[in-house]
Amino acid sequence: MEEEASKSYTRKLFRIFQDELVGSQMFTAEKVVVSNEVSTYKVHEIQKEKPNYYVTFHVISKEANCSCHKFEFLGILCRHVLVVFLKKKVYSLPSQYILHRWTINAKEKIIGLAMEDFQEGNNKASSTVLFNNVMVQSLELSERASRSKKHHDVAIQGLEKLIGELDLLEVEESNEEVGNLTSQVIPEVSNNALTLRDPPLVVTKGRPRTLRMKGNLELLKKGSSTCSYCRKKGHNKRRCPSLNQTRCHVVNGQIPDTAVKATSLVESKEIMEA
Repeated sequence: MEEEASKSYTRKLFRIFQDELVGSQMFTAEKVVVSNEVSTYKVHEIQKEKPNYYVTFHVISKEANCSCHKFEFLGILCRHVLVVFLKKKVYSLPSQYILHRWTINAKEKIIGLAMEDFQEGNNKASSTVLFNNVMVQSLELSERASRSKKHHDVAIQGLEKLIGELDLLEVEESNEEVGNLTSQVIPEVSNNALTLRDPPLVVTKGRPRTLRMKGNLELLKKGSSTCSYCRKKGHNKRRCPSLNQTRCHVVNGQIPDTAVKATSLVESKEIMEA
């Protein structure tokens, strides 16, 4: 089952399916209702009694429906259904549970006209289908015309000639809405060459970094502080070398001359203030 899913699903969807398949080993299924064609199972984790999920399994068609409705919501089978499949020995995924939009071949089918719409004398194709088919072809033309200047010129000349031939054709009544649709989607473009320029630059909000206002601490110049102990500039009292030297001498029982001078300065200042 895992190998079959790896060949059908995309890489992202296969990882989700692989997580569900591995997680199904943690669940157990008990048969609750038994009949000839339909059986109902109660699924829960091995070491837990709740929550319970009920899965109905059709023996003939190999279809299963779970009460969690994950397949209806995400489009991929849940681990509760996979437990029942493994118990009923269904080792291959039924085709109805592999949605085309989750397969690796989902993008290979190009939306366009059906084969019967291209048959001669068939004018029943809707205008929307015709318009979508022309748009797909125009994208391929744009990719090839953008290879070089020569490819561009050839494509423009061919388009101008093709537009002239289309204008000479008579519009059928069933396809009159095609013109209305194209006029609403594609605006008219003049033959004058358009020059594309860069969009104008927008100034960001806020003050530029170069014009930022500096604070008071940033405006102070280095070395302008004055020490309150020795009255010298360039440092403060906490980093004063004289005070540190004085403290070392005091610890050793010596009083240096700088300490006496500093003490006399402090006493003289106190006398002047008195």
